[in-house]
Amino acid sequence: MVPQDQAVSNVNQMFGVCQQLTTILRTVNRLINSYTQSDMSATFNALPTCATNADGSLGAPDAAPVSGNVIDTRIVSFLAISMSSYEIGVMVNLLQAYVALLDGQAVTTQQYAPSVLARTEAEPLK
Repeated sequence: MVPQDQAVSNVNQMFGVCQQLTTILRTVNRLINSYTQSDMSATFNALPTCATNADGSLGAPDAAPVSGNVIDTRIVSFLAISMSSYEIGVMVNLLQAYVALLDGQAVTTQQYAPSVLARTEAEPLK
């Protein structure tokens, strides 16, 4: 059996995590509402894009935006991580699923979520 103080400490840490989840939920709700009400997806679809080189660096700019190519952060320099509009959509879907989960709704599999999370974790924010 686990000592009482260790068990209580563990549960207290869980309380803290739940409080953090609630704070994150409020922030995500605000961001998702802003994203959908302002039709930001259309804005991201229209931003200049570029190919990505084999080494991960930004390649030649596209003549017209390509949803599968990353947004060209040489032009949109204030974008923290170079992602495609498609990947941004996946990130929005992931955040919507997070909200649904914490609201007690059914959540579908977020197939591309691990790759988007890996990208946001691996690349330093500007």
